[in-house]
Amino acid sequence: MKLNSMNLIWNTFNSNEKKQFYLLIFLMIIYSILQALGVVSILPFIYVLTNPDVIYENSILIFIKDFLSINDDQTFLIILALFSFFALLLANLSALYLMYITEVFYTSYGARLSHTLFDTYLKQNYVFFLKYDSTQLLKNTTEEIDRYIGGVILPIIKILNKSFLLIILICIMFYASIKITLIALIIFVPGYALIYSLFRKQLVRAGQEVETTIALRHKLINLALRSIKEVKLFNSESYWSKKYFIQSKNRGNLFIKSKVLGQSPQYIFETFAYGGLLLIMTIFISVDSKTDILPSLALFGFASYKLAPSVSQIYSSYVKTTFHWDVLLNISNHLNYNFINYETKKHNDFKIATESNLEFKSEIKIVNLSFKYNINEDNIFENLNLIIKKNENIGIIGESGIGKTTLIDILLGLVQDYAGSLLIDNKEINKNNLSLWQKKIGYVPQNIYLTNESLKRNIAFSIDEKEIDETRVKECIKLAELQSIVRSHDLETEFGDGGSRLSGGQRQRIAIARALYKNPEILVFDEATNALDSDTSNKIIESIKKISNNKTIIFISHDTKNLDFCDKVYSINNKKLEILRN
Repeated sequence: MKLNSMNLIWNTFNSNEKKQFYLLIFLMIIYSILQALGVVSILPFIYVLTNPDVIYENSILIFIKDFLSINDDQTFLIILALFSFFALLLANLSALYLMYITEVFYTSYGARLSHTLFDTYLKQNYVFFLKYDSTQLLKNTTEEIDRYIGGVILPIIKILNKSFLLIILICIMFYASIKITLIALIIFVPGYALIYSLFRKQLVRAGQEVETTIALRHKLINLALRSIKEVKLFNSESYWSKKYFIQSKNRGNLFIKSKVLGQSPQYIFETFAYGGLLLIMTIFISVDSKTDILPSLALFGFASYKLAPSVSQIYSSYVKTTFHWDVLLNISNHLNYNFINYETKKHNDFKIATESNLEFKSEIKIVNLSFKYNINEDNIFENLNLIIKKNENIGIIGESGIGKTTLIDILLGLVQDYAGSLLIDNKEINKNNLSLWQKKIGYVPQNIYLTNESLKRNIAFSIDEKEIDETRVKECIKLAELQSIVRSHDLETEFGDGGSRLSGGQRQRIAIARALYKNPEILVFDEATNALDSDTSNKIIESIKKISNNKTIIFISHDTKNLDFCDKVYSINNKKLEILRN
């Protein structure tokens, strides 16, 4: 675990969490001191028990006896036993309190980190989501955060905690007997290092395999549930179930492997350590049979009772962090300074409206637009130009993959990294007015995603319940001709995830109602009728005609029949727009 790796973790803490972590370290030190006190407290009791005359020879014991005005040696021995008991009790109470503080820290930290990651994703520009698999982003904000907390943060806290205790106990052992402590360290440290080196590479490999298996499981679930209609139609439930079972079994086997690899060295070392301790004690007793050495050996025995679990926990925690270290690197890559600074900051700056007003009275103009998604690709557009007059109905046609949706994304302000200009009444759209521009637009996609919530909440999308204007919702229902749904249900009716209990035409009408809710000046339809049958498509087109008064309509399609109502129709050819009908 290198220092730069620890910096990755430290950089994920906010200022308040850093303070809490410092407090946690302070409490760990107090806990370690109290635990050591519990160990040392047995020493006076053993000394007096094995040699009562030491009461009158040791200056500290004489002072305590006189201070407490105890004349009876037996009573003094009981007092020493009670002192040892209460020292151990205090140490264990401190352990409970430290455990509580640790739980509070990592729980709140995990919740905050998950929210930060989710918030970071939401603030990326639109192109970011074209590059990343949504399943991976979902896994990062949920399961990967849990793995990070349980597999990296908690083990590191345990390593720090037990390391403080280990250092203090070793210092006490050196004070008691330098010779015994040095022999013990010479025997145990190289042995532990050898055991760890034999298992480390296998643990790293197992951790990487688990990461891959978890990603595959998420992808399988996502694919199967999003294609549930086809799964049912093709009777392929057993196919998906089998694939999921295989990945789940692989995941389980890998966790078993990691558990066995992680725990085996602990049991090997404990056996090795216990045998070594017995050997050391036997050697010293055979060399020096005087009772003076018995208290020291008793101290070492009691210290070993605390040391052995601490060393084992440090090792098993280190093993756990090794196994899960890949998840830290993954999360760090999505939270590091460059990632947030380049993507999020750029996008957020573009969303800050420093202008108070943006009027659309005359025309939308695209001037000399050139664009490509990646440096190594050819341009999708080259010096493309377009003028759309206010309240004009514009149709854009072109074959699949030619750039119709990309052009719309640029008009919507979702894609900003282009050459050329987007002008509204000769005012360029930039970071100072983008959000004002987007407020003027209603968007109807080809495939709307409906949440498993009420009709009202699906129309008033991303608006708090208490802020929903029900009057406006009803107006939008009327404009989108959704009365048939409301007659048989009500505004609170839910229609299943993705609107599974609705027809394609009904879902598209809800999409239109959603686009109309904020009363936009411009309505953009991106292949909005392409997935519908001709009869339903014609009805949707008729509804669009009715709401086109005092609205600027931009309608994308690959079927010219859907564009009969448009004032102008353009075709995308040779990376430019050509007028088909004026």
